[in-house]
Amino acid sequence: MKTINTNYDYLITIFILSKQTGTVRSVDIAHEKGISKPAVCSRMKLLLKLEYITMDHRGILLTETGKSIAETLNRNYSLFKTLLETIGFDENNADEIAYHSAQIMNPKSFKECSDYIQKVS
Repeated sequence: MKTINTNYDYLITIFILSKQTGTVRSVDIAHEKGISKPAVCSRMKLLLKLEYITMDHRGILLTETGKSIAETLNRNYSLFKTLLETIGFDENNADEIAYHSAQIMNPKSFKECSDYIQKVS
């Protein structure tokens, strides 16, 4: 079984916060995730090294690569949550399952889910 990629979790958090506020700081991520600022700073160093983010005096920004990954994850999450709710899952269960599944969904699975939702809509 695959484990959930924590890097992806941070990318999604940065993506969502940037949509809400425009500027993302380490303290914003720490507050959103309920963790310490040093834990966030440690992960930001790794994301910076992977070239998923840039950091400057204004805050944390997703690179094109980071943004592309985050957009794909967000799209997969939304699609899978809709699918689960369509087949009868309650909203909380659908949310949790979709959140974790979005990180491991391959393009073929995404297309199959998308096709199914279009059929039943």
